[in-house]
Amino acid sequence: MRVTARGAARRGVLRLIVSESGREVARGLFDVGTDWQRCRLEFRLAGAPAGPLSLAIEGPGPESDGDLTITDVRLVQIFDVAAPLSLRFLTRGSFLLPSSRLRAFLIADYLDLVGWPVAVNRPLRADLVVCQKVRRWDALALARLSGGTIVYDLDDNELVQTRRRRLDIGAFSRMVDGVSVGSHFLDDLLGDFNKRRYLLDNMVDILDIDIVHEARPWGGRLVWFGMPENAWMLERVAAGLQVTRITRGGDIDFDAKGIDRSLMDFDLALLPVELNAATRAKNANRLVKCAGLGLPFLASDTPENRRAVAAIGLDEEVLVAGEADWPARIAETGRNYAAFHERVASARERAFAVYGRERIVADWIGWCRELIAEHAR
Repeated sequence: MRVTARGAARRGVLRLIVSESGREVARGLFDVGTDWQRCRLEFRLAGAPAGPLSLAIEGPGPESDGDLTITDVRLVQIFDVAAPLSLRFLTRGSFLLPSSRLRAFLIADYLDLVGWPVAVNRPLRADLVVCQKVRRWDALALARLSGGTIVYDLDDNELVQTRRRRLDIGAFSRMVDGVSVGSHFLDDLLGDFNKRRYLLDNMVDILDIDIVHEARPWGGRLVWFGMPENAWMLERVAAGLQVTRITRGGDIDFDAKGIDRSLMDFDLALLPVELNAATRAKNANRLVKCAGLGLPFLASDTPENRRAVAAIGLDEEVLVAGEADWPARIAETGRNYAAFHERVASARERAFAVYGRERIVADWIGWCRELIAEHAR
């Protein structure tokens, strides 16, 4: 388990105590300063818990100079204990960029949570280096000199933007040990450059799994969220409808840590995508997010959305075939809202089973281990 804490003064002492049915099974003492510090307590159970596990957080202790701030309490159950790998992620953007958040920062956070050596955009002598939408030739050269393995990750339309960009991506993809992609469309395109590819689906983009949409009568509250440069797709399908836009500079400014709660105020999310050269690489992460929140949604009938709907066991009623069909489908959803909401809510558990970070990271790490073993031969 792990908590994140910092002290108000020079020194703060924190105790973590885990108990099983009132019996203490693990205890840890941590000395934290004024910078945020992750405090990890590892413990093993002989078998399935005989009763509820409880966590006690005690602090600040008498040795402390002031108060403590504690946040981000995490508990992880590891079923298959395996030797850890060390990983270094080099990202295109910060935590706020969706692709960097889902394909680097959150993966790194989970691996750190379970005790693996991991770094994002900082030095680390690593078994595996992941270049997330960046083509770092210096990192490639260093990996070759040190005997490390390097992966290139791509999940957007850069490959079809210009001929020069395609040549650059192709050259880098040929040199790395493997390529991970975000859609079948990209998997097909990159097949010409590297045969060691992996379809890395984005994990559910939800930071607090306790946020769940509540069933209530239809109120016609419509919402769209996404990158501002994609708002034109909404205009094409919802002209004349009142739709709140959650995006940078929108009706509600996008906040990666607050958007899930903001979405709870609405009845239906609209997720239109117009397929063209710039959008065919798009995956279904917004659809999966809505399913994970239990938030009713309508989404364009694209190959990636259709694949996600099938994976989480939803009916195709959530998909909209054509641009002109959206107003009628929104009205139909409103008329049958209670049943529609129940069906989306019932898919929530399946969404986390398929796209939860544990499953996504475990499968991806399995592929990475195969790459490393192949590279060592």
